[in-house]
Amino acid sequence: MKKYNIIFYFFESTAQNYIGMKVDGKPVMPVWEKLSQNSISFKRHYAHYPLSVNALYNVFTSAYNPLKKMWIPMHDSKIPFKSAPEIFKENGYRTALLHSGDLRNFNHIGYLKDRKIDFIRDIKTLEPGGYKVITPYSLDDRAMIKPLVDFAGKEKDKPFFAAIFPLLPHHPYTFPFKEFYLYSENQIAKASGKKEKTWMQYVNSLHFSDYCLGELIDSLDKGGLLEDTLIFIFADHGEAFYQHPGNYLHAIHVYDENVHVPFMIYGKNIFKRRIEYPGVSSHVDILPTALDFAGIKQEDNFQGISLISKHKKRMAFSYTDWDEIKRSVRDGKWKYILSDNGKEELYDTDADALEKNNIAAEFPEICGKYRDYLKKAGQHQQEYYKTRKFKTL
Repeated sequence: MKKYNIIFYFFESTAQNYIGMKVDGKPVMPVWEKLSQNSISFKRHYAHYPLSVNALYNVFTSAYNPLKKMWIPMHDSKIPFKSAPEIFKENGYRTALLHSGDLRNFNHIGYLKDRKIDFIRDIKTLEPGGYKVITPYSLDDRAMIKPLVDFAGKEKDKPFFAAIFPLLPHHPYTFPFKEFYLYSENQIAKASGKKEKTWMQYVNSLHFSDYCLGELIDSLDKGGLLEDTLIFIFADHGEAFYQHPGNYLHAIHVYDENVHVPFMIYGKNIFKRRIEYPGVSSHVDILPTALDFAGIKQEDNFQGISLISKHKKRMAFSYTDWDEIKRSVRDGKWKYILSDNGKEELYDTDADALEKNNIAAEFPEICGKYRDYLKKAGQHQQEYYKTRKFKTL
């Protein structure tokens, strides 16, 4: 069986609704739109917890988060669930992980250091290669491209797995390359208030991040490394700009601007056209799907499924306890949110994509069904970590 190279590209802080968006007729994410023509695209894909540290854990282990602010790797970096690099390494792959920021944040390095990663680099160990520090805590994301291509090209007779973590368009959204601005400095200065100015800066940063993705793809192509490579490109979480009261950045709520994120599997010569996945998917499904493509056995503890194998209809569960605990389930067109203060929200996302019209009072039976689902999901998570000797449950 052909051994595909596998890349996980964690696109930062991007909600699904930015795909296809334009500013003055110019697409915000033209690279994404171009790549999607040779992909399996997932339009109803969900992050489980809208925070990067949890997204890494969900994707790397195909497991939902423990409850009660137990953020791995901060809380238990030695948790024994096998991670993506470990599984690929045990199956003959070379492994790499690159981040343009600092892996000491949220104790990523504590979690990753014993995970069988052959080549690991961040802002402390990357050679800048002419690129500059563009925020107080990150290099230009393009500084990761050459090290990745060099690593990938070293032993072409051996497949590789790589995880790439760019920093932009993370808050505060500023970067020095004005040639990538869709909103000019003059337009930003004339904006009506701080909220609008900040959002314009975000869109500029997102446009630059899309460009950086394109540069990486082009460099892999020039190095002859795309032929047998599948690139799983997805956002770790969304980003909110007060679409709902008090909802700013990403971790406070589980509205779609926080957790509904873009995802595609790109294969330049593998997918001859765009294939639309019809159902709901989520971060725990990414690793099982990648392993299925690679012909590697799934782990028994996986909570996700392979999206390319026959499976039942899926729901997506999201959760945050950054402030108040909020849980949600996306099931087909329905999105249900339950807060620990007892507030219930129900949205028909086909008719109300922006989740503005809470119809929970009109559909008590539907709310009751999803309330029960969330209760059972919480109980399942408690038991899941107890039986695996998670140290605090």
